[in-house]
Amino acid sequence: MKIIDFHNHLLDEPDFADGLVCEMDRLGIEKTCLSGLGRICRMQDDEAVLRAVQAHPDRIVGFVFVRPGHDTKEKIARYHELGFRGVKVTCPAKSYDAVEYHALWETACRLKMPVLFHTGVVTALGAVPEDDISSERMRPHLLEPIARAFPELNLVMAHCGISFTMDISDIIRLIPNIYCDISGAAGPGGWRSRLTPERFTGFFWWPDAYRKILFGTDVHWRDMGDVLAADRALYAGVGLTNGLLDDIFAGTAERLLNGEDPPVAG
Repeated sequence: MKIIDFHNHLLDEPDFADGLVCEMDRLGIEKTCLSGLGRICRMQDDEAVLRAVQAHPDRIVGFVFVRPGHDTKEKIARYHELGFRGVKVTCPAKSYDAVEYHALWETACRLKMPVLFHTGVVTALGAVPEDDISSERMRPHLLEPIARAFPELNLVMAHCGISFTMDISDIIRLIPNIYCDISGAAGPGGWRSRLTPERFTGFFWWPDAYRKILFGTDVHWRDMGDVLAADRALYAGVGLTNGLLDDIFAGTAERLLNGEDPPVAG
């Protein structure tokens, strides 16, 4: 089965990208969508991601980091020209749905770049008070006006909103161009460790729900195997067919990265 990790980051460690690709080889992960959020998240930056993409062009897919209110549409266009295929968004200066950010989303839409939004409570380990970071500005419902204003733009809500899972369930069911991933810690203490098959199907109960979910890890490459094993066990407990598993682990990601139109809402 083909696997694409739609959500991962370039941590600030020597030779991180090389270690990531080696672990991808071991786990059978074909591609990883990689972004660098810089100092505020103790990660490397977009230029380091670019070097990782150039070193591993068939394995790493570049996502440019955009912080609304700090970055411009020109940044999106510049990195698209350099081969990046998606946008990673977090820590806006105002709420995600601020009209002044429409130029960002219009550019991503025009360039057919899916936008991966952090949703819910954010952990910015390298931030200082002057960075003015607020999780309130990243609530899942703030993506609804963006999706309606740009119906051809594909939006993905990271971590299933963490503490907003039922909200995200309703949003991805009713709005065709919004998706989610369930990335995050799978080990003891992680929210994903509480996602039993029964609880999961309580959130994602409608036909084709699993066609709106993408596989993502968002962990150090040393922990990717734990996330993959946890997801496989979860979906085995749910009893998903091979076709739906193909969509979760790669098919939907491929469609988004190829800029295909969103499906009809479920």
